[in-house]
Amino acid sequence: MAVTWSKLLALAIAAGYVVAAALTAPSPGMIVAVAALAFGAAALIWFPEYLGGSWINRKKTVLGTYDEPGRPMNRPTRDSHPGIVAVMGWFFLVGLPPLVYWLARP
Repeated sequence: MAVTWSKLLALAIAAGYVVAAALTAPSPGMIVAVAALAFGAAALIWFPEYLGGSWINRKKTVLGTYDEPGRPMNRPTRDSHPGIVAVMGWFFLVGLPPLVYWLARP
């Protein structure tokens, strides 16, 4: 895993959310909630291969699907592409907070 500028930027943004929550939140529970959500989104950016996978080491076929002949619906399953997982992490980190703020204001 290479540490890139985008990963460091994600970590800085998440830490900024936690600092802002620590300075303005009315209760410690709010700070913990903001920290969990911010660093959870940053984890999607830092570890997209692991978090987009199936978390277990199973045998893959030539097409990249998992060899599971005993599944009830017999549909092949695949891991999520790491790029899509990282984009969702950026959405949760940067796109969702302004959207929630815009929808929640009176």
